[in-house]
Amino acid sequence: MRNVELSLQQKIDFRDHVLESYPNEACGVIADGRYQRLTNTSRRATIEAKPDMREWIAIEQKSHIDAFLHSHCSQPGQVYKWPRNWPSATDLESQHEMQIPWGIVSTCGEGISDFVWIGNGTQPILGRDYVIGVSDCFNLVSDWFLLNKQVQLGFHSRDEQWMDSDYDWFESRFKAEGFVEIQANEYQVGDVVLIRIGNRKHANHCAVITDTNQITHQLFKRFSSTDRLDRWQKLVTHYLRFNHA
Repeated sequence: MRNVELSLQQKIDFRDHVLESYPNEACGVIADGRYQRLTNTSRRATIEAKPDMREWIAIEQKSHIDAFLHSHCSQPGQVYKWPRNWPSATDLESQHEMQIPWGIVSTCGEGISDFVWIGNGTQPILGRDYVIGVSDCFNLVSDWFLLNKQVQLGFHSRDEQWMDSDYDWFESRFKAEGFVEIQANEYQVGDVVLIRIGNRKHANHCAVITDTNQITHQLFKRFSSTDRLDRWQKLVTHYLRFNHA
């Protein structure tokens, strides 16, 4: 996938479409150097965007589609648990299937938020902001392995409840990726720790060991950073190592 950076005119054209479409979600593509509107065919257009595939194919037959853009709508005065421009599980799954960058904004009908991008390049490991499915703790570990070990971990969709569930999301995903459990005194750089924060049945956070007594991780509502492993020792549930076999 090629990284996409929108021009000012593309942003203006998309913003106008978003505001005209509210309270329905707007969608369109960047193709042939400009933003091109698509019809949202969803019967639940206030909460999801399904582009008209006939329009999509017509554009695709003439030019390369560089990115898909769509909006999430919010209601004035309503309180939401997470920022509305964060991707849903459906967004993450659809972008993974399309394999082109997705840009998402939120709107209450009076303006638009900043973009949240999915699949638009790899962010630096340190200093990234938290966004579920884009730059959360699992994304950080996955990106670290790609950059430092040339290992591509698989795609694992998740929604807003992924850390709050009693399901062993982290244990099952890392096991499926070929990680095996090791003893605490065996750890080395490149191993992963699973951490249980709060009153949870299973681990709900992960980090990668990047030096002696050092982890790198992405905490909710914080920028990714390094930290001392011994500060988290009592909360660690598993030490894991990638099995190259």
